[in-house]
Amino acid sequence: MRTIGLSISLVVCVACTAGVVAYFYGLLVWETGFALAAGVSLGLALFWWRIVNAEWVRSAANDYAERLLDALDVLPLPPQENSQGSNPASQT
Repeated sequence: MRTIGLSISLVVCVACTAGVVAYFYGLLVWETGFALAAGVSLGLALFWWRIVNAEWVRSAANDYAERLLDALDVLPLPPQENSQGSNPASQT
């Protein structure tokens, strides 16, 4: 996933940079949008390159697993049937 995220961010950054260059040559009229998108995609590429790694993902996975197991302690147990298989409330 890291390679895919980094690749997409870099492709979008290059495409937006091409849009800024096209604006510079008078082919487009909306420079601000391309520059903003290029900056955001460059920031995301840096995020995927420097932040997302195996240790970061493992830490998040372990935290999630601990919360999931803690939730099991909070859930009520299902009602138990008696040995005869009938509902005790219906007996008189």
